[in-house]
Amino acid sequence: MKLHYFFPENDLALALNQTHYTPPPAASRLRISGASLPIWYGNNGDEFIADGINARWLDNIRNTFGMDVRVYGGWHSGLEPEPWGWSKASRHSLELRGVPAEFLPSSMQLNCMRSLSHRSTARLLALHLAGELPFEVAPAAQEITTLGAAAQFLAKYKRAVFKLPWSSSGRGLIVINEDEINARAQALEGAIHRQGMLLAEPRMDKTLDFALLYNINAGKCIYAGISVFETVQFGSYSANRLAPQDELWELADEACGRGKLRIIADALPQALEKIVGKTYNGPLGIDMLAVKDEAYSIAPVVELNLRMTMGHVCRRMYEKYITPGVRGSFGVSSQRMNSEAEIKNGKLHRGQLVLTPPAVPFTFYVKTQ
Repeated sequence: MKLHYFFPENDLALALNQTHYTPPPAASRLRISGASLPIWYGNNGDEFIADGINARWLDNIRNTFGMDVRVYGGWHSGLEPEPWGWSKASRHSLELRGVPAEFLPSSMQLNCMRSLSHRSTARLLALHLAGELPFEVAPAAQEITTLGAAAQFLAKYKRAVFKLPWSSSGRGLIVINEDEINARAQALEGAIHRQGMLLAEPRMDKTLDFALLYNINAGKCIYAGISVFETVQFGSYSANRLAPQDELWELADEACGRGKLRIIADALPQALEKIVGKTYNGPLGIDMLAVKDEAYSIAPVVELNLRMTMGHVCRRMYEKYITPGVRGSFGVSSQRMNSEAEIKNGKLHRGQLVLTPPAVPFTFYVKTQ
């Protein structure tokens, strides 16, 4: 049985690498809002941590959908902690809630997982793939440690995305054109000073954001699905598409060039086992781009997320609680929303379903087409 803990600020906590971490207010509000999200992706018998929850709302949801994912009331045998992601901060939060130290990663294990969460691991994975694939893909990110190196990169590619080594997907990015280098020099130098380097990628003309999902257990990597999502502001997460897995695959496969995605998906497990499999256990996602370029049509490793992802949430939720064949979207809104849903046989058939309790700062929702 898993003990789930929605801890969306984990990527930010990795950057500071502090046990006593205070997240930005928006991240705290998101954690409070999504505390009950594990009921939609956990299995019956699992438990989840929620520091106060609307019991009436929870009972209604559980009865409507026939689920048996319970609120954590204290440690007992049989539980296995599985937070959104691992860091010193998430381990400390679990310790405060009574999880014994022997069931948590050691400091050495956490340091190894933090090192693997550095964006240079995504670069290493991209380089490995490029050497294995029978077709051209977007160039792997380049490590940048000086302003001069950033200027040289811009001189070559004209447009670039510079990424902090540790930050959430879509955050910690500096997106500039060649003629902006002087105006953005202070921002670039400050970012390099804070984390030691930047990872630089050419800014590509994308046609689709998607991710391949995997699970690693005892060194073995298993394919878990595909996620197609939408972003704003150069990569900040906006929403996921909900549809049968074969439709999502078909959409990405066509966007990337027929057959290429299958070759990549088949090559990734062995590469992931080699690069992260000895250290990391749990879900992961690899963000990718379908792009327009004369030389290539896919960027196969834009981000490597060694944690639970919204893609995993949507894939599991669709399988459990949405009528097969239904299409729609999963998203997060700062606006209050109401459920206007038709439920058949414990699955969403049509309408809008709010996934989180009333009166929380952010609303997680599903809306069918």
